[in-house]
Amino acid sequence: LFSDETMTREVGRGDDGIRLYPNPVKDRLGINLGTYMDSPVSYAITTVTGKAVNQGELYSHDSANQMIDLSKLHGGLYILRIHVDGKEILTKKIIVQK
Repeated sequence: LFSDETMTREVGRGDDGIRLYPNPVKDRLGINLGTYMDSPVSYAITTVTGKAVNQGELYSHDSANQMIDLSKLHGGLYILRIHVDGKEILTKKIIVQK
């Protein structure tokens, strides 16, 4: 359905890129925003078929480390898209384990 190249596109030079942890995830996905921590950051999570299941804003002025609650999602494969200043900068597969 999707190639790994399409699904794991990350933009960032050196340590300024966004990092996700843990993946696979059970309930809470951690995101380290790196040098994007003072920028407007939003996210969208979809199923692999494109159905939106979660979205929101990450308020990162206090810390580069943010958490997304995934406890209401069923186990499976999802797609996370991160936007900074309205521009998509990361698309990543995440696995939710239950």
